[in-house]
This record gives sequence, structure tokens and C-alpha cells, in this order.
Amino acid sequence: MGVYNTYAGCQIKVSDDLSLKEFKIGDNVDIPDGIYISLDGVVVVKNNILVAANERIFDKWGNEIDQQKIISVIKQNNPVKQALDEYKRLDGER
Repeated sequence: MGVYNTYAGCQIKVSDDLSLKEFKIGDNVDIPDGIYISLDGVVVVKNNILVAANERIFDKWGNEIDQQKIISVIKQNNPVKQALDEYKRLDGER
């Protein structure tokens, strides 16, 4: 799917071993436990097992969190996207 390991369809560059592995829910993974927000969605790892990806997530008050809004914020910090946006801006000024 790309340059990084894929966890239930979400690419994440976290592991030191980037051998283009594809993990499914229930697989043992080599990344620390946690919640990872990727450009493709949210991934949850618990006890070194991939337990969920792209599931509905909620805040502490029970309100659903819009994953697409979170991902859009992350995309703004993506250096590749920033470079492309700058190129488009400069190209449009010609």
C-alpha cells in the first residue's frame, strides 16, 4: 500500500522495522500500546495486539469524535502536503 507498515488499512511510521508488513485486527504488532491517528484513520494497540481501527471513538462525555476533522488537522502538518500546497501557490502566481 505504500512505504510504511499498514495496520488494518492505516499506514503508520512507528516501527523500526518498515518492511511493508500488513497487520489485521488480532495480529501481534511490534509497536507500543496506544492510540495512533494516521492520515487513514485511528488505530488502537493494546498488549501488543492490534485491537481496533477506524472504529467510532468518543470523548470522556460520550460525544462521538469526528475522525475526519482530526485527520484534516493532521494533514495540515504533513510536510509533503505543505510542499505541494506551496508549489501550487507559487505556480498560481506565475
